[in-house]
Amino acid sequence: MKMICEVAGCGEELSERTGSMGGPMMCPNCRTSSYYWKKQTLTHMRLRHKMLGLFSSRMEHYDPRVIEVINNAKKAVASHNKRARSATAAAADTRH
Repeated sequence: MKMICEVAGCGEELSERTGSMGGPMMCPNCRTSSYYWKKQTLTHMRLRHKMLGLFSSRMEHYDPRVIEVINNAKKAVASHNKRARSATAAAADTRH
């Protein structure tokens, strides 16, 4: 059974031993980033969130195709998550 990073929107497949020692079910990229952000202040996190919103709105303003790409990506992630949930449920049903 494939395991997927628990960070919303990531979708990276995890190796078999990920989380075996009680750690988070996150891919190496998300795990490394979490260490960085745990050390930052709340003010810094809020500023970064605000700036990411600004960058996103600029991109959408200058290139309308970005909205289409983002919507397609969201649909693909939702479809992938739905298949993963149904596969997990089917595997759970076969165990009993």
